[in-house]
Amino acid sequence: MSDLPSSSSNPTKPPNESELMRILTDAPLARNFEATKCLLCYQDLEVDQGVILRDCFHIFCDPCLVQTIKVTIVFDVQVHCPQINGEQRCSTLLQEREIRSLLSGEDYERYERKCLEFAEGGNASSVHCLTKKCKGWIEVNGYVDSFVCSVCCQKNCLSCRVRFGK
Repeated sequence: MSDLPSSSSNPTKPPNESELMRILTDAPLARNFEATKCLLCYQDLEVDQGVILRDCFHIFCDPCLVQTIKVTIVFDVQVHCPQINGEQRCSTLLQEREIRSLLSGEDYERYERKCLEFAEGGNASSVHCLTKKCKGWIEVNGYVDSFVCSVCCQKNCLSCRVRFGK
């Protein structure tokens, strides 16, 4: 089963350059058009079994990319291509749509939460909701004395640092 639309009238013929560009632009994942090997685990990949990373064109099997994403998001949200050549690592970042297509719904939600945590932590003007265990936060520009959390809908007073009940 392929994520790609039909690329030509002849399914065994690789697409031409313009067809390839259309497919790479439209499909959530770009799949390999020829048999190849995963660059990480060296598993043989038949046509449509590998993922071609859009920005560097390195090809990997789904399990290797999923594992790379899961390991990376423990510490960071920028997922790099896992290709290493000697001591040189590919500097390309996976696109968000590639990550979304590879992860399960639950894992993608975990990735999104991690992205929000990184965004909040790296923003000096962020203010976290005062409700215990709430993940909500806002970016404060200028003077703000209170805000209603978009996650838990509780009003937060920034002047006295208390949460008002509904």
